[in-house]
Amino acid sequence: MAFTEKDKISIKVLRQEHGYGAKRFLKKFSNKGWCLSSVIKLLKKIDETGTVERKPGSSKKRMTCTVELVERLVLSHENAPGTHKTVAYTSTVVCP
Repeated sequence: MAFTEKDKISIKVLRQEHGYGAKRFLKKFSNKGWCLSSVIKLLKKIDETGTVERKPGSSKKRMTCTVELVERLVLSHENAPGTHKTVAYTSTVVCP
């Protein structure tokens, strides 16, 4: 189960003020359904950076819809009949 922002802040405070380890978090918050490896990864991040925030620029890169991009997608089939761009590729295009 994913951590909520409130969970991350609680984990950060308990880690920095009381030195809780991953197994202690799992025992104390057994109702949350956290995975041991996820807690370990979050604790490592807290220890290395001192924060629970994501690094700037770490999100998925989005493409902007331009005339050139639309033409490239439409004309991409001319020299390769029977082929297509995948849904995953075309779904990253953001058009106004």
